[in-house]
Amino acid sequence: MKPFAKAPSWMLREELTEYFKQLPTSIAGNALNAVICAGYFAFYVKGAFVLGFVAMFGLATLVRYRLKAKFDAKTASDAQIASFVRRAQVHVATLALIWGSALAGLTLTSTSTQAAFVGMLAAGMMSAATLTLTALPMGVAIYVGIVGGFMLAAMLWVATPLSLISAGLLMSYAMVQIQYSRILLRGFKERLLNQSELARTSETIKLVLHQYEEDGSDWIWELDSQGKIVAPSLRFADAAGRPVETLEGSSFLDLFVAGPEASSLASHIQHQQALRNFAVPLLVAGERMWWSLSGRALTQADDQPQFRGVATDITAAKNAEAHITYMAHYDGLTGLANRILFQDALNHALNEVTGASQAALLSIDLDHFKSVNDTLGHPVGDALLKIVARRITSCVKSRDVVARMGGDEFTILLSKVKDQAEVTSIAERVLKSLGQNVIVDKHEVLCGASIGVLMFSNGDDSAEVALKKVDLALYAAKNGGRNRISFFEPGMDEAAHARRLIEFDLRLALQRDELSLHYQPLVDVSSGETVAYEALLRWVHPTRGLIMPTQFVMIAEETGLIVPLGEWVIRNAVAEAAKWPENIKVSVNLSPNQMRSPNLISTIADALATSGMTASRLEMEVTESILMSDSEIHLATLHKIKALGVKIALDDFGTGYSSLNYLRTFPFDKIKIDRCFIQDIAQRDDCQAIVRSVIDLASRLGMVTTAEGGETAEQYAQLKFEGCNQVQGFLFSKAVPSSELTDLRRRSSTTAHAITDALADSELRMLKSVLGAANPPARAAKLKSA
Repeated sequence: MKPFAKAPSWMLREELTEYFKQLPTSIAGNALNAVICAGYFAFYVKGAFVLGFVAMFGLATLVRYRLKAKFDAKTASDAQIASFVRRAQVHVATLALIWGSALAGLTLTSTSTQAAFVGMLAAGMMSAATLTLTALPMGVAIYVGIVGGFMLAAMLWVATPLSLISAGLLMSYAMVQIQYSRILLRGFKERLLNQSELARTSETIKLVLHQYEEDGSDWIWELDSQGKIVAPSLRFADAAGRPVETLEGSSFLDLFVAGPEASSLASHIQHQQALRNFAVPLLVAGERMWWSLSGRALTQADDQPQFRGVATDITAAKNAEAHITYMAHYDGLTGLANRILFQDALNHALNEVTGASQAALLSIDLDHFKSVNDTLGHPVGDALLKIVARRITSCVKSRDVVARMGGDEFTILLSKVKDQAEVTSIAERVLKSLGQNVIVDKHEVLCGASIGVLMFSNGDDSAEVALKKVDLALYAAKNGGRNRISFFEPGMDEAAHARRLIEFDLRLALQRDELSLHYQPLVDVSSGETVAYEALLRWVHPTRGLIMPTQFVMIAEETGLIVPLGEWVIRNAVAEAAKWPENIKVSVNLSPNQMRSPNLISTIADALATSGMTASRLEMEVTESILMSDSEIHLATLHKIKALGVKIALDDFGTGYSSLNYLRTFPFDKIKIDRCFIQDIAQRDDCQAIVRSVIDLASRLGMVTTAEGGETAEQYAQLKFEGCNQVQGFLFSKAVPSSELTDLRRRSSTTAHAITDALADSELRMLKSVLGAANPPARAAKLKSA
């Protein structure tokens, strides 16, 4: 802003305030100069001149003082401010006229020495005006201009060399003073602008802070030099759960819960260290809360706060953080430790076990839990897992760690045990507890469990190795018949290694063409002719030789390799059967994993289409175990297979839990009676009764029956007598390659006819050997007629 440009009213108000503030100094200086001047010239000029000067000076001073008395910066309007400025300028001009005329008159009538004194007095007064009149717009210019003008005119009038030189110096000095006053005025106005901007900024900040405290989630806190709260706001009081009156003057640190956070906060405040997002807990109405504090120390002053900052309620964030931490280390369903926390505990236990002390690791897997989920639903399954967690926890000590590793798998870490007998006792207690019936949502559930156990001492294994070993023990327990306990033994490592080798080689078996199919005949009991072959997989390893399915099928099932293997079997069995006579079928087994494969239906359809074989000649065998898990999904898959025209057989009938229910829910074409009932059919009445009932049931349902494991003529005779449709077993042949099937059909037919002829020739002998003396004559007659 230009120094002499028209200023806004607020600035004129400030300039006038500063001008009147300097007025007493100006009046005192002028009065002093007037006394000195009058006293010096009292003996050289007329008394009337001195009196007149003093009177006019006194009147001018009185008018200036009265104007100051009337000025009120707070109440004066803008128009009044402009009027005050004009009047003040007139007063300055009047004072300058009085001084200028008086000094000029003295210069004209005085000696050279007196003229020099007058010149110095004039210069001093112009210099003083620069200091006292700068705040008044045009004040210095008016005063210096008038006084300097009079003095210049007087010196030029005298026209002596000295006066002329003095005139030049005076004129230069006056111009310098005016210019200097401009600089001072500019600085003054800039200071006013800065102060105004600062005031506006301060006001804005106050408004924002006020709004911030009233409406925001944060609040301001201030402390004195003693660490006591100063001027707490309502927002602060509400957050602390205390009245403002109670907070005022109380110790800030007393708000917080004693602990490391509060101690660190006290140290920061004591050493005047800045705080940034410092989290500290406190109790509000008995509830644990968290505040985040940011603040810093202020300039030291007795009547001002010594520390000021902002507080934020971060309780929700802290609770969320704690929940996330909890979820990261605990199972959300059961509240037990999860895998991460358990591995940490296991690592700690491995390091803590010293000397002769031991610890134990138990791995627990629920038996048939999947069937509970599938039949009763996941809510029942989840409720069962909660009950299982409570039962396991009740069987161990508080120092022991129980975890849910995922699904229906639990682990226990027994940190200090005496010996294997103690661990066995605990494991049996867990097994007994889990073996008890559970009522869940009005359903009675019995799941049972298998437990693998590993004993370890210091330095034995890492956590990862320990978990692998206990899993091997669990695998042994499940393979041993479930609902049992198995301790880890070194040989299990070797068995696991052998399994891994089989898995690795099995992946390459398809590529190396090491797999083949063998076929076992199914003989029609009434005609003695071969009516079908069951395709059975064989693996001839280049170095190990023949590997039977019992050694690799379970591994293939567990690793998922059974799916590509199964597809290979279906394609090759159908392609081979397409070469046989039209009246001979081929039977192929399906595994649980195959039933879950999305490619199963398309594989069957593609194999039939490629080979050109009639779909009714293909028979797919499924076991009851497949239907026990994901029963609805598997039944839907079976309906899709049957829709292709393919026959469906229920294998190993009688060994499951809900055989009759499956016969009701799906229209099977065939029932295959398990070999366990056929082996003793010629000697045991109960086996005869079971087989007879199954054959009768199948007949009534329009299903074919096939007896598995037929190995003797007596078994064949009994099955024929009972009305069984087909027999499969070593009596006719073991499984053979496809190249031997033609001769096999001939041999099987011969064997069947020979048995029939023998029965006809030796009725009484067969009656005694097959039925025994206890069989009634009526059944003997029926056997004879057969």
